[in-house]
Amino acid sequence: MAEDEKGTSSWYKVPTWNGNPQEQWSFKREMGWWIASLDPEACRKFNVAARWTLRQVGAVRARCDEFDPDELAGAAEVVSNDPQTGEKRVLKEADPFAGIKTLLKALEESMGRTELDRKGELRKQFYQEIRRNPGERISSFCTRLPTLDGRDEA
Repeated sequence: MAEDEKGTSSWYKVPTWNGNPQEQWSFKREMGWWIASLDPEACRKFNVAARWTLRQVGAVRARCDEFDPDELAGAAEVVSNDPQTGEKRVLKEADPFAGIKTLLKALEESMGRTELDRKGELRKQFYQEIRRNPGERISSFCTRLPTLDGRDEA
């Protein structure tokens, strides 16, 4: 049965990264899509960050191993009683992906890039790398443009 679901399971294609700074943006984008493909209710039953870490190698795995698996567990729902009505209110929703978000933030910080560095890279890309190919239709270029300059960081 596991072989039948192999191609459709989100765990079949877990994004991995080799730690190369030039591939960080595409990895970050792929991680966003992958996390969106996971079922939050099903992910409450296990540690998503721990499972993701087991698939990583090299420098990324070493950085992930600096954390204890208990630190990367999903955030539980915070509920409190309303002092006036006595009803239970949710103060903070449960987040099964809190651990994976912590890991991604730590990986980005380990790159040592400042905001000024990211803006400089974007400026360089805009002036030197983004251009239409000879004979390329404008509609094709406009479709391709977001993948060229679609960095969320700057």
